[in-house]
Amino acid sequence: MTHTKEKWKLAIGEHTCFHEGNRVSIYCESKDGEEIVTSTIAEVWSTCDDTDIADGKLIVSSRDMYEILKQILENQEAGHDVNDWEQLMLDTQQVINKIEGE
Repeated sequence: MTHTKEKWKLAIGEHTCFHEGNRVSIYCESKDGEEIVTSTIAEVWSTCDDTDIADGKLIVSSRDMYEILKQILENQEAGHDVNDWEQLMLDTQQVINKIEGE
């Protein structure tokens, strides 16, 4: 299984989505020669409150979480020392802060 190689980004606003009423879009940018191409990965449908924004942040951060989970397994299998684990915990906290908007 493969996924979009480019970094996922979050756009919030009335004119960021194809579907009327949506305001949260997950997208990526890539280059096609000299032109930057924007591709929509997903839209998050609105709810009665701002959960669509929080959901968008969580979706965009999922790639970072995936990479951290892979590193945790690799460190555990390799029997790495505490210093490696400390860096993973710092990376994990950064992702959580990004999701929570800190």
